[in-house]
Amino acid sequence: MKIWLLFLFILFPVTSYSWTETECNSTYKNNIDIDHSYYELQECWMGTTGGVNAYNASFYDGLEYFEIMYQKIIGSGIWAGDYHYQSLKKNEVENLIQTRGLGIPKSLDNSFSIVKSKKARFEYKNFTTSDGKGFMGGATRGGIYYTILFFTYNKDVNITEKFIQEWFSSFKLGGIQNPVFTSIKIDNNSIDETLNEVDLKSSSNSSTNSNNNSSSSSGDSFLQMCKNSKLSDLDKDVAMLCLEKMDK
Repeated sequence: MKIWLLFLFILFPVTSYSWTETECNSTYKNNIDIDHSYYELQECWMGTTGGVNAYNASFYDGLEYFEIMYQKIIGSGIWAGDYHYQSLKKNEVENLIQTRGLGIPKSLDNSFSIVKSKKARFEYKNFTTSDGKGFMGGATRGGIYYTILFFTYNKDVNITEKFIQEWFSSFKLGGIQNPVFTSIKIDNNSIDETLNEVDLKSSSNSSTNSNNNSSSSSGDSFLQMCKNSKLSDLDKDVAMLCLEKMDK
């Protein structure tokens, strides 16, 4: 009797592909896409080598840039370990930053932060450059390995965990997660948090001014009442208070 064994191939990520630019059409988007009111896939590339299909897509509007790399083993195979860690090493991230013309690297988190969608996880590191700031992260699951880079030239915005989690959840990762539509943008996300503080301060100032105005108005009304009344017609305590007010 012959026993057939199904071999599970374990592969190492491919460092070089024969890349071909392709349309960001529905066929391509079966593998990677983003479901967002603003961000979209603008440039799409595909490469195949060594039993692996690779997809690379990017977006750039003059202020913000993102790039997603998705590598999928053809057939039944898994990546050797959590290989996205290799892509997120200091020298790898800094090389990518400079290759993409995003400035001179200045800082990079030493440890990973993690956000999760319903189906996937995203382990990332924040970084800053001479031109702006951003983050890069990814994950490895079975035969799929992906990384995503986000960068903005706006140095003043605050890249929050809320933004990263919701923005990551809007990506389609074939075989891992379906996208969840969102309209979140990094500038709106940051401004909203700032506005909460401004509104609170404004509300406090408004309340203080209102109390001051109310107090002033109340004092003016009482003094006017004193001037329009005969002291003999007033209660003794009220008359004494009127005298004190009018003497000032």
